[in-house]
Amino acid sequence: MKFIALQFFRVNINRIIGMFLVCLFAMTMCSAASFADTIYLKNDETLKGVVVEEYKDRIVLSTITGEIEVMRNEIEQLIYDREEQNLVSLAEHCQDRGEFIKAYYYYNRALTINPDYKKARKGLNYVGIYVVNTGRKRKLDHVERLNAGERERQGQAKGENKEKREKVKDVLGLSLSDDDGNVIISGVVTGSPASKSGVKKGDTLLSLWARSVNYMEPEDIMDKLLSPVMDVQMTIKRSYKLNLKNASIKYGNLAGIKFGYSEMEGMIVKGVVESSPSKIAGIKKDDIISTIGGRDVRYMGIKEADKIINSSSDGHIVISVKRDVIIWKNFAKNGGING
Repeated sequence: MKFIALQFFRVNINRIIGMFLVCLFAMTMCSAASFADTIYLKNDETLKGVVVEEYKDRIVLSTITGEIEVMRNEIEQLIYDREEQNLVSLAEHCQDRGEFIKAYYYYNRALTINPDYKKARKGLNYVGIYVVNTGRKRKLDHVERLNAGERERQGQAKGENKEKREKVKDVLGLSLSDDDGNVIISGVVTGSPASKSGVKKGDTLLSLWARSVNYMEPEDIMDKLLSPVMDVQMTIKRSYKLNLKNASIKYGNLAGIKFGYSEMEGMIVKGVVESSPSKIAGIKKDDIISTIGGRDVRYMGIKEADKIINSSSDGHIVISVKRDVIIWKNFAKNGGING
């Protein structure tokens, strides 16, 4: 009888544990489902996951079964999990329509919810100054049209896009080119505002005022760079080749990088050891890590990052970072006109 009772007890305990695990799994899935971005497709299907990349024609959604690409022309509506993300999405929509007052309102609300949301802060900064300078910009545009008409009469008119590129180079010291869909900084004038801000030839331009340039046509990029805002806030991507030979392990890796995480940005540089390979190469505190040894760090843990660096076979490792840069426009150019 004791044996039967013991067996009965074990069976019931196993059932209870099993039911508990099932409930726990269900709760986890419900929780995951409630904290996810939602895509409503035009064919009435619904997708849930986390939007990890956004392009002009598609987005990349990370789901429980892996990453998938969703074309924008198939999307009816995209709703982000976080309220501030939805507000910024509304702000960007208004900004694209020229409704800058509404855009300012939505950016401000998003920043009230999350004061650390960089995309909201940069958006608010841009539209705020744009609104203030709109009247001045209209006057400058009028003068520019008169000058353009005069140049045309003299037979000196150039293509509009080429002219804007020249103006960007003149005011900011930047030259841009396209490389398989990426916007590359192909030239930086020595001593220019871009040079003084730390921008270098070969950097990839990722965003302007926290808005991805993947959304923009080349002319739109030029217009933003030449907008009546006194500064240009951009995010660039740069790759560094670190020499790990003779280096000692600091913060768990030979590069001398203290890795950390930001809720909105992912893996970031929390600190850099003096005289370490990363310090010598030029990696800075607050840089956002993009790739290590050619591998995307999106789902990478710190221990795995350390392992990849420490197991480098040839004593070198390439680390790509994203960095925020502010360029102050050259007021001395064009008779003091700001862009």
